[in-house]
Amino acid sequence: MLPVHENAHEAACSDEAGYTVLEAIVALTILVLVATAFQSGLRTGSAAIRASDLESAAMAVAKSELEKVGVAAPLEEGQREGRTPDGFDWVVSQRPRQQGQQNIRVIPYWIVVTVTWHDHTNAQTRSLSLTGLKLKRGS
Repeated sequence: MLPVHENAHEAACSDEAGYTVLEAIVALTILVLVATAFQSGLRTGSAAIRASDLESAAMAVAKSELEKVGVAAPLEEGQREGRTPDGFDWVVSQRPRQQGQQNIRVIPYWIVVTVTWHDHTNAQTRSLSLTGLKLKRGS
């Protein structure tokens, strides 16, 4: 049964109040949708920043290990490996550019540094490699 209104003004006020509640519900729904999209964007952006930070740290480890070759570590054929306190595994491979050269003054060596780490944000194991050429005095 419909409510009985004594005058038109009371009926108009009653209808306006109904629209106001409906408008509030629509506005709240839109607000929730926008907030959800914003939160999703923040989460994605945060994950991308974390992945970028990890990759930058891995690059720093690779550069450091490459710079050690021939200074703090001998420049000879072989492989070294290790792990940083931050959880980055690294492998340094060294090999002469050309095998079997005798009586040359300088021997070029390929140096390959590979750094591997686990990205917990994406649940992936990632890696990067740096390659360089260093010279060793020959006999």
